[in-house]
Amino acid sequence: TANSYAWDFGDGTTATGKNPTHAFTVNGATSKAFTTTLTVTIGSQNWSTSQTFTVVPPPAPPEWFVAGMAYLQGSLPGTLWQTDVTVFNPDPNRPATYSLAFLDGRGVADPANLVWRTINLGALQSIWAQNILLSFGQPLGSFGALLVRGDSAPVPPVLTARTFNIGNPTKGTFGLSVPSTQPSSGLTPQAALAQQFLIGLHEDNTAYTNVGLMNLTTDWSHAQLTFLDGSSAATLGQVNVDVPPYGVAQLTRPLAAAPPNGVGFPDPLAAFSVRVTLLSGGAVFPYATVID
Repeated sequence: TANSYAWDFGDGTTATGKNPTHAFTVNGATSKAFTTTLTVTIGSQNWSTSQTFTVVPPPAPPEWFVAGMAYLQGSLPGTLWQTDVTVFNPDPNRPATYSLAFLDGRGVADPANLVWRTINLGALQSIWAQNILLSFGQPLGSFGALLVRGDSAPVPPVLTARTFNIGNPTKGTFGLSVPSTQPSSGLTPQAALAQQFLIGLHEDNTAYTNVGLMNLTTDWSHAQLTFLDGSSAATLGQVNVDVPPYGVAQLTRPLAAAPPNGVGFPDPLAAFSVRVTLLSGGAVFPYATVID
């Protein structure tokens, strides 16, 4: 039953009254401490008391990455590659909200200033985006990856990207369906041996191979690619690759390409493998496309 109450919340705001309500705002992912002071006045007497609160920001929303985005002309005349994406909310009862951002493989992305597109899906509802890079306003010649953020995702979504040739139907691979991956499932310096290999690759008169590395973190990643003969297990050469934050490194025919973009192996190989070793940095997602 004091005559007056004076609150200083420690973040630049004040209030009066016996039982005010105040919300502390924390920007970023770092906890912050605030010291709140209450001064009460009874007649000519003043009393003060303080309490420190540590405000913890909410956990970051879950993220999923989809590799192999493309909207570009193929190496064969008449071929044109595009990527269609399907997002499905598998929850049978609850709606979900996701945000999508394109990670441009042609440069260094700024993780703090991505352009997001938000979609809302009802229970068991899906959405299909035709030529996703064009819908993001990307020009012909674009490639990269897709970042999906679960703004309100009771369960993980089902994500599939299909990259295929919509040009001459007689030339080039007809389709490649790629599922999503989470940052925690990427390749790290401590990854198991089985995670490090891309196998079943070809560089002969029937097919050639491109290799990609998608960075799943906001740190630079540095990887080493070791090319191995599929039959003899002999080492054919190595290539070092730097992948920018949220970036994609695309290596076109690295087995035959001259250094530093390849190992310059001149002979055709019906089968070879690539061991991907992450030397430093965050997690990456290695993938390969064998193209007819």
